[in-house]
Amino acid sequence: MQHYRYNTINTTPTIQHYRYNTIDTTLSIQHYQYTVDTTLSIQHSVQHLQHNAISTTLSVQHLQHNTIDTTLSVQHLQHNAINKTLSVQRHQYNTLSTTPSTQHYRHNTIDTTLSIHHYQYNTIDTTLSIQHYQYNTINTTLSVQHCQYNTIDTTPSTQHYRYNTINTTLSIQHYQYDTTNTTLSIQHSQYNTVNTTLSIQRHQHNTIDTTLSIQRCQYNTVNTILPIQHYQYNTINTTLSTTLPIQHYRYNTINTTLSIQHYQYNTLSTTLSIQHYRYNAINTTLSIQHYQYNAVNTTLSIRYYQYNTINTTLSTTLSIQHYRYNTINTTLSIQHYQYNAVNTTLSIRYYQYNTINTTLSI
Repeated sequence: MQHYRYNTINTTPTIQHYRYNTIDTTLSIQHYQYTVDTTLSIQHSVQHLQHNAISTTLSVQHLQHNTIDTTLSVQHLQHNAINKTLSVQRHQYNTLSTTPSTQHYRHNTIDTTLSIHHYQYNTIDTTLSIQHYQYNTINTTLSVQHCQYNTIDTTPSTQHYRYNTINTTLSIQHYQYDTTNTTLSIQHSQYNTVNTTLSIQRHQHNTIDTTLSIQRCQYNTVNTILPIQHYQYNTINTTLSTTLPIQHYRYNTINTTLSIQHYQYNTLSTTLSIQHYRYNAINTTLSIQHYQYNAVNTTLSIRYYQYNTINTTLSTTLSIQHYRYNTINTTLSIQHYQYNAVNTTLSIRYYQYNTINTTLSI
């Protein structure tokens, strides 16, 4: 069946076309809307409705045109057998029919939003940004992805948010890229159910995606820093095996430094030096240990500094021990200094050994 409606000068402004099955149930309807152009060449809108055998709407397409028949928008709605929306697609165009934006909505059988995709384009149909939203069955946000692009569709940054069922942020991942889509940095942030920071990992890369440094920060439930680890790598460290320095910071529950460990390595990941700093609860230095090694990880010397509990200026040394070794880790000498509380030397002991660790002099 076709139904035509005319205006007063017999120009067709609308056309409706109906298709039926054998028992006269509508299967599809197409509706065309025109202007007063007698050539019938300008379409302002087209609607296409698909039905099932009992005339329930299964899909609707709506196309909008401008005066020169360029598509400006398309809407496509998908339904199930009981007319619940399962998906919606909305396309917006500019006057040259280039896609500047697209939105796609997916729904479950009770018409609850499960996901949204939003695409943003420039005038030459290059993707500039994508947003992906994922929801649970009660329409609570479970994850969001934001992808930002430059004008040639290369990803310069990506953000990924994960949520629990009550829409509290559980994790954030942020990726930074250069114009050739090479990873420059990654940030991983973990949260608990009340959105308190539990950990942060920061990875820094160079332009050929080699890891240059990693920072790991741990927090307690009230967002206080507990430990920090910082790893530095060289420029060819694709396997993460050649660690150059490592720093590890430990804190108490009120964010006061309790200890620092610093490891220095050579290019073959052999330990060259270790420094251990210990602090009391008010961040005063209590002791320092410094270890020196050679290229094959043999101990060459140890220095141990002991301080009192009020040594905020690091000037009140109570004792120093210095050990010297040869290349096969045999003790050659020991120096031991003892001080009083006002940094006056009370005693010095110096032990000299030969190469087989026998005392030669005291």
